[in-house]
Amino acid sequence: ISFLGYVIFILFIQLIQALYLYSIPLRYTMHRLAHFTTMIEVGLGCDFYLPYFKWIPELKFCYGLGNSLDRGHKDRLRDANKQAFAGSVSSAQTKMVVLTFYFE
Repeated sequence: ISFLGYVIFILFIQLIQALYLYSIPLRYTMHRLAHFTTMIEVGLGCDFYLPYFKWIPELKFCYGLGNSLDRGHKDRLRDANKQAFAGSVSSAQTKMVVLTFYFE
């Protein structure tokens, strides 16, 4: 068994389109995410070369750099009751711990 370790550092821009593709009209939602968010990924992994396959475990920490919440959506709501709930959240940030196993 041989192995090779590595470190990951990635800065990327993520396009958030999943909520906009569904048929829920935006006037019914109290909170709305921005279209883009930026993130930093830092992690480490190791390639294990086994006799019949390669096994790669990775541990990554992802941290969002900006506010992912659309702050102007509260002003575009027509229902006054929903505006009160929409103002209750001031920011949304992405924070993830990702453990991934690859088999090749």
